[in-house]
Amino acid sequence: MNEREMTAKDSFILIVDDDSRFRKILEFTLKESGYHPSSAENGIKALELMKEKHYDLILADLKMPGMNGIEFLQRVKEINPNIEVVMITAYASISSALEAMKLGAYDYITKPFKREEILPVIERALEKIRLERERLQLQETLSLYQVAKALTSTLEKEEILKLIVEIARTELKVDEVILYHWDEKSKFLKLSTTSGIDLSCESKDSRLELIRRTIEKGKVFQMQDKRWNNGAEGKIPDVFSALSLPLKVREQCLGVLWIAIKTAGRNFLPGEVRKAELLANIAAVALNNVFLIQSLNQSLQQIATYQEQLMQSSRLAIVGEMAASISHEIRNPLSAITLGLEYLRMILKDDEKNREALATLSEAADSLDNLVENLVGFAKKHQPIFEPLEINHTTDKALSLVHYHLTKNKIKVVKEYAEKLPLIIGDDAQLQEVFINIILNAKDAMPEGGTLTLITNEQKNKIVVEIRDTGCGISEENLGKIFESFYTTKSKGTGLGLSISHSIIKGHHGKISVKSKVGQGTTFTIHLPIIK
Repeated sequence: MNEREMTAKDSFILIVDDDSRFRKILEFTLKESGYHPSSAENGIKALELMKEKHYDLILADLKMPGMNGIEFLQRVKEINPNIEVVMITAYASISSALEAMKLGAYDYITKPFKREEILPVIERALEKIRLERERLQLQETLSLYQVAKALTSTLEKEEILKLIVEIARTELKVDEVILYHWDEKSKFLKLSTTSGIDLSCESKDSRLELIRRTIEKGKVFQMQDKRWNNGAEGKIPDVFSALSLPLKVREQCLGVLWIAIKTAGRNFLPGEVRKAELLANIAAVALNNVFLIQSLNQSLQQIATYQEQLMQSSRLAIVGEMAASISHEIRNPLSAITLGLEYLRMILKDDEKNREALATLSEAADSLDNLVENLVGFAKKHQPIFEPLEINHTTDKALSLVHYHLTKNKIKVVKEYAEKLPLIIGDDAQLQEVFINIILNAKDAMPEGGTLTLITNEQKNKIVVEIRDTGCGISEENLGKIFESFYTTKSKGTGLGLSISHSIIKGHHGKISVKSKVGQGTTFTIHLPIIK
């Protein structure tokens, strides 16, 4: 990748020749022409200089002691294939020239040469570098466009995480990739996926320590020649060069991308570092889009639930108004019936048959009157009134309100009430609401009919109410969520009934729990403190 425009003023050239006088003259010539030359007396020294500084072009003697020009050319191309090399020799031969060209040399020139001979060769080599870098930059732009297109083509988080790792390994040509992402539930970075590494190995500690520092500092950490920048420490035996990149959007760290090269002598080039940073930025934006969409969907679901809750509240308000009207319409004829019964008692013969018939009619009228009273009391809005209550009476009133639904669904009701239970302090209407919620859930769990059992007793200064059904049961996965607000497995449920029930029991200084087995049924147990 191009780090700068290829001009004489900022082109760095390395001269490698064992003839010190030749090096000095050529270095002076290149300085006069506006280049930035450096020199080394042999290939080993030149390779050391290359670790410290980037060079655009190398002029190397073909015949040098120790490491000859051909060996040096091979090492240079292994380290950085993009560096151009011009071979210089006093012993020109077709075979040596062809061998150098095959190994990647740009050109060769024979000693002695004049200033006007070497400068055009250098200019052509630098022009080739410039054109090649422009081509690579265009290719990189197209590649990053394809990367951005791929990462933004889906809103599935798991798919995006896999794509990031796959693209990092193929586009950056690295040996290992580790990706961490922000997990909303745990409020911490979570390992997403890896490539080319087993994190159960002993060397994981240094890697994870650098990833942790990347999260804390929010900046890139880079290893070159097994040495870290930014004050980082820690050795990783099998890694020669590495990058730990934060995935940041508006100063928020959404993840960390770790990439590493294991090949000895191969460092990340400046252009590769920039490409990795661009990939990290694109990946961060793609992940942020996923989180935003997830948050938006959750908000829309909550809005829909609130709307349903509002409609439910409106319906309850209407029920309250209707209950008062129904009460009036029913109690008028009910009063007439009651008076009629009293008249019948006066005119009918006082025998056992008539007394039995009148008692049955009177009991039915009283039952209807109680039902209307319970309906009005339940629907009526009021502040909680805590007063002494007899739990069996409250439970029976709740049953009377859902008796029709239970009968219609062929559900048998079994009551196992303990007698003479101590009183509790509570709000009668609120506790009825709790029992009704649980009973209606039990009804829904027994669509083909079943048995509903209500048990009351005293245990350790608590009144205990158990409501059992023989329905389909609740899975372990869902059992821990049933008291959460808006959680429901019903297509038309609001997910508020049991959440409200939990709050009511908590407000009574009590406790509600549930046990269930799929296919066998569910038991809700409520503990309420007795009056001391």
